[in-house]
Amino acid sequence: MLISPPRCERSGLHLCLPGRLQPGLDRHAAHYVELLPNEPNPQDSYAEILRMAGRYDDALEHYRLALHIDPNFHSSQIGIADTYTLMGQQKRARKEYFSARVLATDKVTELQDSAQSAFTYVRDRDFLGADQAFEGVAQQARRATLSIIEAEGWRMRARLQFITTSADLVEIGISHTGKHFPFIYKK
Repeated sequence: MLISPPRCERSGLHLCLPGRLQPGLDRHAAHYVELLPNEPNPQDSYAEILRMAGRYDDALEHYRLALHIDPNFHSSQIGIADTYTLMGQQKRARKEYFSARVLATDKVTELQDSAQSAFTYVRDRDFLGADQAFEGVAQQARRATLSIIEAEGWRMRARLQFITTSADLVEIGISHTGKHFPFIYKK
């Protein structure tokens, strides 16, 4: 059955909700890519599905295909960085977050990318690096008069002062489960 691209994307993402990965997932996502071969979003959506399924290398391939179609497609660049984070490759993730910051079209997105990068230091247990990175986010937000992001940067910097166990790291990750603050990677 052929369906429209928007409906195809929505139903494909529905198939990959946690605990609901379906057998037809690859076929469905490939169909979406076929419907819009010159658009980056189908490749990006396919990559998200693959990442949620734990198929990180395949996800990276599709994020890169999306960037090949549109080199300025920020969502795919963030997807690459987030995937490296999930793979435990924090240094590589930081490089990819930097590339995402370059593609950001506004200061809020740029600072959110910087905050995601700062979390990679926490995941690496480099608390001095994290402290400096969150301070940088807060200071940049202050200069841009973005008070909520500034407060978040200072808050995360303060939270670092109380980390004494791995459980503390997980608690930070759980409090930031949105797109811009994924779970802390456990080694």
